[in-house]
Amino acid sequence: MDGQRSLPNEDGTYRGVMISNTFSQSLRLGLGCLLLTAAGLTGTYSASTEGTGTSWSLPSIPSSASELTRHDYQYRMKGMVRLLIFWIGRDNVGGGRVSLLKATKKEESAWIDGVEVLLGSDPEKVPGGHNRWGYARELAFWHIADNAGSRILEHTLFEGFMIRSFEESLDEVEEGEDETSVYEGIVCEVEKTGANSKIWRFQSSEEDTYRNPDRIGNEYISHVKTASPFLERVIDNGVDEYERPQGFFTAVRRMSDDAMLRIENNSPLSGLKGAKQEYVYSSKLFSLSLRKVKLHKNLKLTSGEEFEKVVELQMETKHLESGKKHRFILYMATSGDLRGIPVRIEDQPRWWLKVRLDLETESVIADNY
Repeated sequence: MDGQRSLPNEDGTYRGVMISNTFSQSLRLGLGCLLLTAAGLTGTYSASTEGTGTSWSLPSIPSSASELTRHDYQYRMKGMVRLLIFWIGRDNVGGGRVSLLKATKKEESAWIDGVEVLLGSDPEKVPGGHNRWGYARELAFWHIADNAGSRILEHTLFEGFMIRSFEESLDEVEEGEDETSVYEGIVCEVEKTGANSKIWRFQSSEEDTYRNPDRIGNEYISHVKTASPFLERVIDNGVDEYERPQGFFTAVRRMSDDAMLRIENNSPLSGLKGAKQEYVYSSKLFSLSLRKVKLHKNLKLTSGEEFEKVVELQMETKHLESGKKHRFILYMATSGDLRGIPVRIEDQPRWWLKVRLDLETESVIADNY
């Protein structure tokens, strides 16, 4: 392109140069970052994904726990690459589901809720057929402290798997093609006294995607049950390494709940800017901070659907040991049946790359475990 840029032609070229390869490589890198951002993983799973039944299970939930109710929210993915001042992109190159979980009924002294994620690219729609996907779920176990329903977080459980991505740059993406996919699975439990995480790696030469996750899900379960972990990490919280035994999803939900409460009470959102929480992932300490909060009068999705009174929450994670940071944005509905649900999730792992997930409202359903 030699320093010259223009709007893309109808055939997807830039002055005769195909952009498909650059876009597909960029999306592959971006999906790896997005999946890491949303990586929160846990046990018993049984639901439908875009008409394809899936089923695998771990003995993660105590037998005494109540049945869990799930609310599923389907998302459509768009990838965008920046070429100087222009953003170019492709819509509907992947998608997936975010599910909110909660106990069907409240026990006398216990409560469970959680978040589940299944996201990925669609190899049939991404140039080059790049395939990046993963499954993640986190459960939070609460103690009911009094008759008013005050809750104290006892522990969180985080499990799941994703295709492992080694790339940090476009060159590494291009060089990293391999017919064999390497998956990485994790189980991480965070207690008040400490945290333990175990990581497994396994390979597959099959073309499994987020639309047909069963085979890899069962392979993951088999490794967790029978194989020795590739890596194990432990944190002793005896010296107060962290204040709350929470994972990534639980920290995000607590922060977004604070924003919803302020809006409901007509309190100024400016008081939330700079809010910070610590969380544990893979037995490593992270912080989650709120860098920007803004209430939009309306927000129009790529599909053309428009939402009124949407709050923008720009969050930043930071690995406390290395100082490495990562930012993402949640655009959340503040009223109606979708109150507290992200209508858009946006991740920009590099200055030149964005991956965006837009809610498909017609897909919102409820189901039970």
